[in-house]
Amino acid sequence: MNIGQIFLVLHLLGASFIALLMLTSFIVLIKRKSSYYKPLAVSVAISTSFQLISGSLLALNYQNSESILSFCSKVGFYLFTVLVVELFLFKRLYAENLYPSKIIVSSLTLGMVFVFVTLLHL
Repeated sequence: MNIGQIFLVLHLLGASFIALLMLTSFIVLIKRKSSYYKPLAVSVAISTSFQLISGSLLALNYQNSESILSFCSKVGFYLFTVLVVELFLFKRLYAENLYPSKIIVSSLTLGMVFVFVTLLHL
């Protein structure tokens, strides 16, 4: 197994995990289980960071077959879906006077730094 295949497996496992997290988030939001809002918001943010980093490494590994437009569209779609979930969680956290921790912002920022560096190298 080469490094590209390892990145691909990690990225697909991460995608499966975050899909479950997002589904769980919507279920928790519908059932209004406020004790789960903050842990889920943090988990989604950390998982998103992992996905952005692994996707960036995957794109760099296969840079001959990845265009900047293709990479940006994938990242944009992914971030849109994750940010919708985070937005709903943040809204509920704010309503419950539970404010999200700095780890959420720092995780997403770290992931975006990797995306930016990847764009510079594609």
